[in-house]
Amino acid sequence: MRYLRMLSNSLVAGSMAAACLVVLFLQLNPALPLFQGASWGLIATIWAGYGVNFSAIFYALIVAQQLLVAEASSPGWFSVRLLGPFCASATVLAAALMWLNLRGLHAALDDEAVRRMTIGAAAMTAGGAAFVLVTILRYSIGPRSGRAGGITVLALMLVSIALPVATRGPGLAPTLGGRRLSIGTPRPARSRALAWCSSTSTARRSTSSRRRPLTAGCPTSNAFWTQGPRFTLRR
Repeated sequence: MRYLRMLSNSLVAGSMAAACLVVLFLQLNPALPLFQGASWGLIATIWAGYGVNFSAIFYALIVAQQLLVAEASSPGWFSVRLLGPFCASATVLAAALMWLNLRGLHAALDDEAVRRMTIGAAAMTAGGAAFVLVTILRYSIGPRSGRAGGITVLALMLVSIALPVATRGPGLAPTLGGRRLSIGTPRPARSRALAWCSSTSTARRSTSSRRRPLTAGCPTSNAFWTQGPRFTLRR
């Protein structure tokens, strides 16, 4: 039973860490719409894939902690003593990555995306600070907090994820604005008509010159080919 409780805490902590990573992914992709089924499929894939890995890491840390202590104690199904440090580390790391990405991608984002990402990073930072405070109080006061500590940790988990997603928005794709381009100086209608007429007459003259029959020794008539050449003898 003790290992099942350790597994439940590692699953909760891994889900929280994966949710923080999903929030970071949404912040870096502000145009991804949240009201489409394909987007939710992608989000669920990221959350489930990283959640399993984070859960395995946290379970290994819990087992190592149980092996290193002198007296191993069985944690609760939702242990504040374990979830406090894990959630604090996940939110603080996610907030640090948000601030780093905001600093690096500030020039590539528009003003609205920068504003939303700043508010989301601030909300995640506040959530991490609250988790650190809860962890300090838990180790200072001891296990006397009971159910109130568990409710506080659960509320902080929900708020730390919901606030950045709410400030990020639904993620509408930006529309491209079109405008008419004017290349060169437009000609008046009369000058265009005169230019067309002159080009037409030039083309006709060149065509007629190519079709003109040749004389002066070049037999091009049909009589030459039907009757044969005629020679005239002169004395």
